[in-house]
Amino acid sequence: MFTSGFNPLTPGRVILAGAPAGHDVRVLAELAVRVQGKPLIFVAQDDVRAALVADALGFFAPQTEVLNFPAWDCLPYDRISPHADIAGERLATLGRLRKAFKQPCILITTINAIVQKTVPPEVLQQASLNTAVGDTLPVESLRGFLAANGYVQTGTVREPGEYAVRGGIVDLFPTGYAAPLRLDYFGDEIESIRVFDALSQTTTDTLQAFALNPISEVLLDERSIAHFRTQYRALFGAVTDNDPLYEAVTAGRKFPGVEHWLGLFYPHMSSLFDYAAESAVVFDHQSDEAITSRLQQIDDFYQARTGLYQASKRVKKNSAESSVAYKPAPVGALYLDQAALDKILAGRAVATLSPFGAVD
Repeated sequence: MFTSGFNPLTPGRVILAGAPAGHDVRVLAELAVRVQGKPLIFVAQDDVRAALVADALGFFAPQTEVLNFPAWDCLPYDRISPHADIAGERLATLGRLRKAFKQPCILITTINAIVQKTVPPEVLQQASLNTAVGDTLPVESLRGFLAANGYVQTGTVREPGEYAVRGGIVDLFPTGYAAPLRLDYFGDEIESIRVFDALSQTTTDTLQAFALNPISEVLLDERSIAHFRTQYRALFGAVTDNDPLYEAVTAGRKFPGVEHWLGLFYPHMSSLFDYAAESAVVFDHQSDEAITSRLQQIDDFYQARTGLYQASKRVKKNSAESSVAYKPAPVGALYLDQAALDKILAGRAVATLSPFGAVD
């Protein structure tokens, strides 16, 4: 029994020795059974390792629910946004964590994902919608909800985050779903929910209920926009020149890479652990080194951006040139530091996998 020395219900830190690749998945499956009612969090070194563990769990523990919380697929302080599929999977997992667990569950995430902050639970709750066949949900109300949470209206739904309205039929592709849904209305009541193929438009399945989450962790409503404007000016001074990021957010438009200023949109930020209170955490082998390396990488990117920004302020440029200056938000606005991570883990049962035997 690899886990005999670890109680996932009692706070404390241990090394789970003698768990080489392959056997470590059996360890996770066993622990998930012992923490019924809450997910077991497994922190992999990277996405490749996370995918391997998820595949192995399908063989070793087919009855265990597996959730995935990936990191953004872009570098810290990048000029691009995370891919819509990544953002959708993150939000779908956060939404699932707000519900009860009736079977063993393992939440697979990565070092990069846990050191990054995310949208607070109360904000996500307000921006989520659960509905079912027979519910009363007027088409215009649904349309307003979709538009307010970043969904884009199109003629034909093909990608996550799109929706189309044709009389009493609403097609939409919720984040976290593998295929789009077709809602048939009878008046203001949802009469049926069908899963359909985006290419052939043919029905492939039916559902009794579904959940809608936002398509981005940046929710552009009046409150978040106002908070961003205040925080942005406090950090970088009065916006007197052409600032495309500030102008886009003020107008309620998505700006490429706006997620890297996520911490300026809300009064406070949360981490993945806030969505899985008291859950035991199992780290991959050599995770301490990986965390140190990731935090150093984040700081390096911040320092590079800050240096360029300060240099741009010292050089006289015309307005067209100065508008492209990247103004980096402080590291703490979006990322946890080692002290914050240690504080979060202090009250939990924490284990680290090791392929080596125990040392007497």
